[in-house]
Order: sequence, then C-alpha cells, then structure tokens
Amino acid sequence: MSEKIQIVKFPTLDAAKEAAVKLAGDVGMSYTFPITLFKQGSRNFISTVFSVHFIINFLKTNATEKDKGVSDVRKAMNRPVDVPHAKVTKEYIKRNFKNKYILPAMTLNIQDDVKIFTVELNGTAVTPGFMVMPFTVRFSVTDGQHRKKALEDLQRELSLDDYDELKNDGIPVMITIEDDIGQIHQDFADCSKTKPLPKSLIAVYDKRNPANSLVLDIIDACPLFTNKVDATRANLSKKSTKLMLVSQVRSFLKELVVASSATGDVDFETTMQELYTDANSETYKKNLERFISYINKLTKRIKVLSDVAKLTGEGLEMTTIPHLRSRYLVLNSAGLNILGRIGHELCKDKYWDYVNSYIEKLAEINWEKDDPMWEGNIVGRGAKGVKISTSNSTLKAAVEAVKNKIGLPVEVKSTRKEAEFAKELGNILDLIKT
Repeated sequence: MSEKIQIVKFPTLDAAKEAAVKLAGDVGMSYTFPITLFKQGSRNFISTVFSVHFIINFLKTNATEKDKGVSDVRKAMNRPVDVPHAKVTKEYIKRNFKNKYILPAMTLNIQDDVKIFTVELNGTAVTPGFMVMPFTVRFSVTDGQHRKKALEDLQRELSLDDYDELKNDGIPVMITIEDDIGQIHQDFADCSKTKPLPKSLIAVYDKRNPANSLVLDIIDACPLFTNKVDATRANLSKKSTKLMLVSQVRSFLKELVVASSATGDVDFETTMQELYTDANSETYKKNLERFISYINKLTKRIKVLSDVAKLTGEGLEMTTIPHLRSRYLVLNSAGLNILGRIGHELCKDKYWDYVNSYIEKLAEINWEKDDPMWEGNIVGRGAKGVKISTSNSTLKAAVEAVKNKIGLPVEVKSTRKEAEFAKELGNILDLIKT
C-alpha cells in the first residue's frame, strides 16, 4: 500500500461520508469524491467518476514532442499527441453527445497525499468510500490524453448551451498514486496491452458514420462480396479463401465516392458525414442504390466477377479463391480500386444514362495480371515475378489506360508553361482579329 494513501475505516458508509465531509469543511479548499478502493497486484487503486468540465479544467498532460530522443521521452508523462486521433474522438463526441455515446475510463496519477474514508468490510478487496484532497492536488493523465484533448477542442467549438449539456457528463477514471516516473511510463505501456480491434472489425461494429454503413450495405446487397469478405483480420493471407477484407472494400468505396483510396479514414468519414449526414438520408439512399447497381452490372458482365459472385462463400468451392486472386487483377484491391475510380465518373448524372455501354467495354478488357495493358502502370515485374503496385501514381496511370480503352474522357492538366503559352497565343490571335 502506498504510504501516501491514508485509509480510515468506519463501521458504516454513512459514518465514513460524515467524517470526509467534516474534514473537507474543516480544512477548506478541498474536494470530496465518492470512490471505490480496490487492489491489483500489490497496489491499491482508486476508481471514481469525473465530470467532463472537471477533466477539461483540472487534469494535466505532459506530452513529449515528436522526433525527440530517449532521454526527452523519458522525462515526459505522455506520448506525442496524435492530432488525427484526437480529431476522430472529438468528431465522434460532437455527433453523438446529444444521443448515445461512450468514452472508456481514463487512467490518472497523483503524487500528493490523499485520505480515504471507507467502511470496514472484512475479507472484501473492493470497498466503497470517500476521498478528500486539497484543491492544489494535480492529476496527471497516464492514459487518456487524446480523450482530454478531444474534449478541450470540442469545448471551443460548441455553443454555450451545447457545452452546458455536455459538461456534466461523467467519465470513469482509475487513479494511481506514484512518484516514480518510470512506473508511470510502465503503467501507460501496461494500459496498451489489450489488442486493438482490426479496422475490418471496427467497420462492422461501428455504424454511426455513413462510411461504415455504406460498406456494410454494399456487402449485403452485392453477391460479389456477400459471405466472401473477412471481417476479423488486419491482413489477408495468400491462402485465404475469403475474397478480401472489409477494409479493402472500404478502399474501393473511397474510390467510388471521392476518387481516392489514399484518403485517410478520418477525412473519408468526415466527407461522408457532410455528404449524407446519416444512412437514413434520401441522398444516401439514392447514391447507395446507384452504387449497388453499378457493382452488380459489372459483376454480371465481367466473367470472373460473375463466377465469384455465384460462390456461396462456404465449403470446398471457396478453395478456388486463392488461385483466382493470384491470377486476376480485378480480384485484388488495386484492380477493384481502378473500377471504383471509373465508377466515380460513371455514377454521375451526366454518364449514368450510358453506364451500360461503358460497362460492356469494361467487360471486354482482359483483367488478368499478365495482360500487357497493365505493364508499366499498376503491374511490374521483379525477381519474384509479377508485383502489383498500390501507389496513387500507378493507379492513376492504370485508370487513364482504362479510360482510353472505353472512351471515357481523361482529365488533362496542363503545365504552367503550357498555360502561359496558351494565354500568349490567345493574345496574339486577339491582336490579329483586330
């Protein structure tokens, strides 16, 4: 037990509360918190709930900066702030704090003396009580700095009325009392021992954002994907009998919606929120119907996609998937991303009336990896054979090759010199006319 935790036991919880309130009143300038005292290993811990307002204003973080050496990192309490991570958390709370949301417990540390008034419960390792601390006690964040930053950033964005609605929400905290910064660092490392969910699994569980709803709705409605997408792994092995990962379907849909599978998840979710608000909006339903139609038309006309779509997703028949995936570009992320970026154009109103004729031309393309059409753009050859490139530049080159093949206009960006020349030529022609 830490020498800084002074525990006083009483026969009843009411008596413990009365003593805690009296001490706080006698000393003045003190907090009184209802807490639960419990043990893990050789240490006592304190568990309680703080309000959002308390967390924003009274918790302290001390993050190291990026690109620092070992000695600098060891002096700091927290890892470098991951701004995108904090932004994701902030946007999540912002969207949901008026309805339903959840923030897991934070782990804090204090280095000051605290006094615990608790109840005498023989043989019980978990006991309720009250904690009394002076206002000068400083809580430092061991694990949860991004939740704190998200709340700080959100406070600056919300109106006073909205913040009044949020500020009294509670967040559970677990408190250690440690002087040794090495042990504080160890506690943070230990808090990270749980394995994070793969992105594929998060996409299945989290439907608050229309980005994830779109992924799931497409998988359910398109036979090419139904029962053939792995939702549990972070990587797909060459021998996997699943066609692809949920995260790979998501990349394909990034191409379909914003024409860039390189778009980060945070930016994609924000864009989807701006475009559709949620999965119940009329705009979402209209575009979902069009996307499903595009994918199913492609599946029907491109033979290998049609063959895969007919598979049930179970049994021995799925053992053909690894061979097909190794042979066909269109059964890999890179190939699907090509179709996604083409679909980004074809699903627009100006092309949609002609989508069937373009799909017929797409079906005439040889989608095998070793076809010469893909040489020099998305497919390269090395010592170990054919290698598919996933860079944005090679994807763009492959998309342009496909557009040329099917007669879809290719976006041409002139260089600055070409633009200046065109402008001068225009000026000369204007002079000739006059």
